[in-house]
Amino acid sequence: MKTTLYFTLTLFTWTMLAFVPNSLSEEVERPIVRVIYFTPNDVKPQPDINEQIDTQVKRVQTLFADLMEAHGFERKTLIFEEAAGKVVVHHRQGTRNDKYYQKDPNSVWYEFPIASDPLKDYYLVFLDIDTESPDNTLCGYGYNATAYKGGMLPTSGVCGEGDLGINVIAHELAHGFGLAHDDRSDSDAQRIYLYSIDRMITAYCAAAWFDNHPAFNDGIIQRNNNTKVRMLEPELASPQIQYAYDLR
Repeated sequence: MKTTLYFTLTLFTWTMLAFVPNSLSEEVERPIVRVIYFTPNDVKPQPDINEQIDTQVKRVQTLFADLMEAHGFERKTLIFEEAAGKVVVHHRQGTRNDKYYQKDPNSVWYEFPIASDPLKDYYLVFLDIDTESPDNTLCGYGYNATAYKGGMLPTSGVCGEGDLGINVIAHELAHGFGLAHDDRSDSDAQRIYLYSIDRMITAYCAAAWFDNHPAFNDGIIQRNNNTKVRMLEPELASPQIQYAYDLR
């Protein structure tokens, strides 16, 4: 009877542990967004590109902060790599020509060092190609992959200009931060359209996501991982547990 009770209590304890999340708090350095200006090997850099990017990026920061505040959260935004008050723009020249990158924009990611840890830096890539995409229908690309996180958009054409360019940048970075397209109705999503018409980043749940995202916060974060439980090999189990198992 005593052995049966012991086994029952042991089994119950192990069963409960299997469903208890393991929370780990840690101090992390806040991720920043690094900007890359990428040119094919047959394209000359635009002379004023740094100033253009600096203006666009700062408007994107304001856009996120305004949306957070409008939804009732603390006014927060992401941070970019800066020097002397200006956004740092890293110029990279590709190994291929313009035509090649039009057909395969994703190959750009493999031509400069990128971070693989989701708590490290993100990247915003401005690709200087002639058209928005090979079929001229896509404005940008957002990535939340294991190897790279961030967004990419062309510097030429309508997708990189004016308010549309600002929305494209914010949209693709939001993909990098983990958001997916949002097809819900405006009332269900509780969208607030300020000066952005993007259905994904204007939703209430998007603001709630950013409110807890490491890229929008300093200091301690918490990771929750499910506890992993495995049976010990017979020779590693204690005699008492092995005995209870054997007498079951």
